[in-house]
Amino acid sequence: MSVSYTKYTGLTSEQLAGIGFAAVAWNGIEVGLSALTWELARWPKEVGQLVTTDLGNVSKTDLFLNLVGLLVKGEKLKEECGDLAMLFNNLRERRNALIHSNVIPGT
Repeated sequence: MSVSYTKYTGLTSEQLAGIGFAAVAWNGIEVGLSALTWELARWPKEVGQLVTTDLGNVSKTDLFLNLVGLLVKGEKLKEECGDLAMLFNNLRERRNALIHSNVIPGT
């Protein structure tokens, strides 16, 4: 049996599915940045998880960039890591706008 949440949210099933897809895709991106951070710091997965699990996304990005500044020697790679962090932040802002936008049913 299918449940319709349109009367509760004002959104169609397709819109809700899109928001759900964005949430799941974002989770993968978030885990990817965390894993890159663990690898850069040479932390075992268990240690990396302890460090990053309770960090917000801005703090995770800051940690990544701080480690890049400390550990990465090549200027080109540092630049590319900075670009990656900028992309992550841009995607975070867009994801937040989509997921957390205020929808008022009937308007």
